[in-house]
Amino acid sequence: MSASHIPNQRGRPMKALLRKRPDQRWYAQTMQDQEFASLLEAMRDGYIAHLIEIARLQRSEKAEIVTELALRLNGESADERLLLVRVDMAWKENEEACLANAELNPLGGQDASVPASFVHDEYVVTVLPFRWHACLVTLRPAPQFWEPIWSWFEHWFDVEETRPPDPDGLTGVVHRLSLHQGREACQIEIDFGSAPVAAVVGLLNACAAAGSASVRLADAVGPETT
Repeated sequence: MSASHIPNQRGRPMKALLRKRPDQRWYAQTMQDQEFASLLEAMRDGYIAHLIEIARLQRSEKAEIVTELALRLNGESADERLLLVRVDMAWKENEEACLANAELNPLGGQDASVPASFVHDEYVVTVLPFRWHACLVTLRPAPQFWEPIWSWFEHWFDVEETRPPDPDGLTGVVHRLSLHQGREACQIEIDFGSAPVAAVVGLLNACAAAGSASVRLADAVGPETT
């Protein structure tokens, strides 16, 4: 994707923010025109600020809370990884476990002038406004093989719990992935949690490697979910 073309809301061409390393992985490159990268950063920053504030308020009321606690949901699934989730915060109250997630109102404060589109050969990525913790990824056609996407999830969920927390107790991890499969397309709902913008770039790469010709990012409960 050495020559991606990203039209912004005014129709001006944007230089590529994605370039290929020698090891064939994609990474976000800092460039003069950072509109797209800034859009993703704004989505993430709004959620992270809200999460940190809610955690701070909980800490002022509780003796101790744990952030981004990994759990396995009860039940059965075709893939065990679909049962893995992280809750934003957990604590004990009267010897009972309490769990809570920091929710933001749909698309609060986000710029409705998006979308932006990447075009590379026949691979297209469209980005509409979405909340960092409620992103719906639509893949067309449905992936031919899932290993690139599962490898992405295992890395950013941090299955092995190897990442140390930052001063706010966050470890830069994805919180959840769920699937909604159809005949012509597949939808993946993702809570990006405290993962950085690089996780989104990595997801786009994984979707391409899985065999999808186009990817759309939108809000999981917004008007653009079909």
